[in-house]
Amino acid sequence: MFVPKANTKMVISPDRLIAANWVFQSSMVSFVLGILGITYNATIIAHEKMSAFSYIAILQVVLNLFNVIFIAYAPGNFDHLICYALLTVGVSVLIQIIYMSYCRRKFEECYSLKLIWDNNIWKSIAGFSVWNFIGGLASRLKWDGVNLLLNLFFGTVVNAARGIASSVNGAVSAFAGNFMTAMTPQITKSYAAGDKEYMFSLVNKGSRFCYYILLMLILPIICETNLILTIWLKHFPEYTLNFTRLALILSLCDILSEPLIKVQLATGKVKYYQLTVGLFLMLNLPISYIFLKLGFTPEVVFVVAIFLSLISLYLRLLFMKHYTGMHISFFLINVFLKVLYVSFISAIIPVLICYFMQDSWIRLLLVLLVSGLCSCITIFYVGCSKQERGFIIEKSQNLKLLLIDHIK
Repeated sequence: MFVPKANTKMVISPDRLIAANWVFQSSMVSFVLGILGITYNATIIAHEKMSAFSYIAILQVVLNLFNVIFIAYAPGNFDHLICYALLTVGVSVLIQIIYMSYCRRKFEECYSLKLIWDNNIWKSIAGFSVWNFIGGLASRLKWDGVNLLLNLFFGTVVNAARGIASSVNGAVSAFAGNFMTAMTPQITKSYAAGDKEYMFSLVNKGSRFCYYILLMLILPIICETNLILTIWLKHFPEYTLNFTRLALILSLCDILSEPLIKVQLATGKVKYYQLTVGLFLMLNLPISYIFLKLGFTPEVVFVVAIFLSLISLYLRLLFMKHYTGMHISFFLINVFLKVLYVSFISAIIPVLICYFMQDSWIRLLLVLLVSGLCSCITIFYVGCSKQERGFIIEKSQNLKLLLIDHIK
């Protein structure tokens, strides 16, 4: 394994430098594999074969879980960190092979690959890719760039705390992310067909229900972060508690923008959008650096990210109004205010329980039960329209009849 001659920027213990280089290079291999697999993932989504997408995603989660269990019980005569990095690369290779094999078997356009030179197509693809690169870079700087800053200012302990917070956040956000993935083809098709009313309806419902799904998962975790981390890790680094809560709040802010991003991508007009929103989000790194340089605590990087996320939401609404004609007030009234009401009302009783009861398994179970009930009731009566409530009741009755028939 090639070890760079200069490892002079990040704060890493000298005896772990070789392991860090193994992990870095393994991450680069996984990154390249992910880039190569984008077209196959996009093909599955475009054909709306969500069952296949779900099965492969479940397999990936199971394999990653196996990796963790293997490392936990593996003998100590080899470096566990290096082994885990290599196992992760192995999973990435296997998953990309499965995606490729499935697409080549199921979709005609994937049967064989050949190079076709069409100046207009290549120009369109190149322009779309270049401008979206800005958005991707902004996203990476928002997460990984800030990790470097935390490492430079506070060392690996704070990086570990942020890593734990990111793991919790990633596991929870995946549920809402899959819901958004299923909606993407419909948003694209409705824009292409010129059915703006249906597209606005998808944006409205997609933003709200993605948020609601995330809220139901996040609310009990925010209330019981300390106990959950203690059960999971027993001992965890300083700042993990606040990092986890702030990361989850940031995800709630970001999820509101997801349908707006999908619409903007569907228009194909991303140049000025990425130049504005992407470059604005890149400010996360220099602003965080300034605050850390002034002596603020590590939590400030999340506060900056939340603030910029809300401003970028408004910028995306401005572009939506310009390119699709959707009024900003439509989104603010039907989505933003509703989710704020739902969040506030749902949190009242769980927060009071946490305030008046001491940490215990009983409180954890009570918070899980009460937060779930409060969220469901509030979402149903406050967060849903009359038509949506009618739809939920109808589907619930149909499900009840199916269960009764199955029992008989």
